Amino acid sequence: MKFELDAKDTRARVREEFSELMHGSSVVMKRKDYYTFRNAAEFDFVFLTGLEFRGMMLPRSSVAYFQPAIAICHKELSRKFRKLQDKAFSNENRRKERWEPPNFLHLYALRGRKEVMYGELEPLIGAAKDEFRGFLADIGHFESVSDPKTLLHFLDKVKGLYGPTGLALQIVLQKYVLSKVEYHREFGERELPPYHRALYQSVLKDDENLSWFVG
Repeated sequence: MKFELDAKDTRARVREEFSELMHGSSVVMKRKDYYTFRNAAEFDFVFLTGLEFRGMMLPRSSVAYFQPAIAICHKELSRKFRKLQDKAFSNENRRKERWEPPNFLHLYALRGRKEVMYGELEPLIGAAKDEFRGFLADIGHFESVSDPKTLLHFLDKVKGLYGPTGLALQIVLQKYVLSKVEYHREFGERELPPYHRALYQSVLKDDENLSWFVG
């Protein structure tokens, strides 16, 4: 395997290929390497290339690690989610700050893909184009997401709910989907890790409706 990928040149090539694929679509690149589709309910679906370059012996020699993903964003719902999370965090278990797409709500890896290493350009370009074509083909499904219920349905369909972050999102969104009895049965009667138990408690105490979909 040749380790001759230059980060700047490789990213430029990927952008060039994606620009051709997205021509005529509703997808826009608001920030480099973040390709966004916004639906009628103002949910943003952001394709992230997940390209990371790690240097080898020479400054311009590196290997690319590819793990594409989709970030789901929504201004009002993300604000609510962050507010409830902040109530559940203590100083001891507060998350480290990291940059996320604006109004970031949830992130899931495309098709369960594991991180793949590439030392040559063409195989990487081919894989990136395949994943981006899949993103463009899913725009019809993105359009169907309009509230917590349809968002949960979509994430369940694409198997995008997993791990601690997936459970946290379910705890918050199901509050607006299930009846009080169903919600207590789903989360109140099951054993939860400390943070998720605290998040569940903060959701129970919250009485603020989401005005953008709750009448």
